[in-house]
Amino acid sequence: MKAQPHTLIRRQQALRVEAVRRAMRKGKLDALLVIKAEDQEHLTGFSGHDAVLIVGPKHLTLLTDGRY
Repeated sequence: MKAQPHTLIRRQQALRVEAVRRAMRKGKLDALLVIKAEDQEHLTGFSGHDAVLIVGPKHLTLLTDGRY
């Protein structure tokens, strides 16, 4: 069975997030605050504006305003 395009995109995003988490562990960081919209989209697929992404060891938290 061929994977759906959205499944492949999510898999790529998961691999990117895991790479960030590996770097965080190596640097002994508890969390990472991502404020650039391009980086947020690269990691999550969210293409909105005025958001903040927090990457933790087990969770991603995306904070946005009420438009989203």
